Amino acid sequence: MKEILDLFMEALGTQINKDKSCIFFFNTSGNVKSFLTRILVFRSGDLPTKYLGTQLALNPLRMENWHHIIEKLWNRLANWSFRTLNIAGWVVLLRSVLRAIPIYPLSVTVVPKGACAKMVEILSKLL
Repeated sequence: MKEILDLFMEALGTQINKDKSCIFFFNTSGNVKSFLTRILVFRSGDLPTKYLGTQLALNPLRMENWHHIIEKLWNRLANWSFRTLNIAGWVVLLRSVLRAIPIYPLSVTVVPKGACAKMVEILSKLL
């Protein structure tokens, strides 16, 4: 792993920022964790954490992992409640902005049915 990272840095002419990087372990003994963190010079990370704005957790199917997305949708909807748009304007707003908010998290993790239903409810409420 260390050789691969070194080759990657050499090929791109870049350096990995050790302060911003961390390594995550799953079902790994303490000895292996300490060995790898010492060799790779990364700190050990804990879940839940955010990566590229998306909540990463051990169990993505828990509703609490999706609260920040649902809150963002509600807040955006609350900001638009005073606008006087025709139905075509609301549809464009819904498609271009609100539907785009959960796209990346939905593409990288599994969504629970309850969170999906809540997001659909918020989008439906707009119309």
